[in-house]
Amino acid sequence: MPDPYTATTDGQLSNREQADLATCEAALDSLRVAFWAAGKALQVIRDARLYRDTHATFEDYCGGTGTALLRSTAARGWGRGRACGL
Repeated sequence: MPDPYTATTDGQLSNREQADLATCEAALDSLRVAFWAAGKALQVIRDARLYRDTHATFEDYCGGTGTALLRSTAARGWGRGRACGL
């Protein structure tokens, strides 16, 4: 991953900038897949109530495992995944 930098021109991207763009876009694609996988995992845990040995509710599970932020992010991903047929 390149270190952040400020563009020095307004014209077309240089070879370095094109390579940096490709690297950054690949990282974003990986993040999208990771959020989708996290969303699917949380959906299975929630729907199958796989949390029930240790927590009374799914909300307690998410708070207790430090996944509250992940849960809110993944919840947005569930809708996108369904829209994409995933």
